[in-house]
Amino acid sequence: GRLAKKDHTAPLKAIIQGKKRRREIIPNPTLDESILNQFYVHKKPIPFKGWIEEGISYDTQALYGVGFCLESKRIIIPMRNRFGKLIGVKGRIIDTELDDRKYLYLYRFNNSQEIFNFHHAHPHILMTKRVYIYEAEKSCLKAHSNGIFNTVALGSSEVTDIQAEIIKQIGLDIEIVLCYDKGITIDDIKANAQQFKGRQVYAMFDTDDLLEDKDAPIDCGLDVWNQL
Repeated sequence: GRLAKKDHTAPLKAIIQGKKRRREIIPNPTLDESILNQFYVHKKPIPFKGWIEEGISYDTQALYGVGFCLESKRIIIPMRNRFGKLIGVKGRIIDTELDDRKYLYLYRFNNSQEIFNFHHAHPHILMTKRVYIYEAEKSCLKAHSNGIFNTVALGSSEVTDIQAEIIKQIGLDIEIVLCYDKGITIDDIKANAQQFKGRQVYAMFDTDDLLEDKDAPIDCGLDVWNQL
């Protein structure tokens, strides 16, 4: 038979294959904005009084499209992708006695592919050369009400490789600051910081016991935030 030609590009092909193995960003399908009207009154957001008392202003809640789901008795936050397109709706229980699930996805999406608040925060991250990364979306709203605009949220305590990739793509000179809730161990924070190899990564850690258990660093107001 014919002699097989030596494939000189084999090593190169192997490298390309290896590169492809990195998880690709598979975008979540976008939803029609009109689905939010079921959570609104006359197509206008309904800010929640309890959150205003907690320090999330009426204007911030209106900007983020906070509403209410009568059926599940939950405050809703629209979930948007990096470009500001609607991809899901997350509901937060008002009264934890009614349901032990604090959060519920009323319109589901793959959270591991997304970074909450990216489209609002992006210009501010570029200006300040720093991004604060929270666990919960609500922390971004609280920060916004306090005039801190360069924040994003993971929607969980784990940084996925795709979330890390999205953050890393902002630029080499951006300081990454992990702002985990009180109660998460140093080791867990370090493990998540590993996802940002090759970047400057910092973490807020409450060494002075300024926070209560499960508090996010922004939960106790601006003074405590600045101290942290």
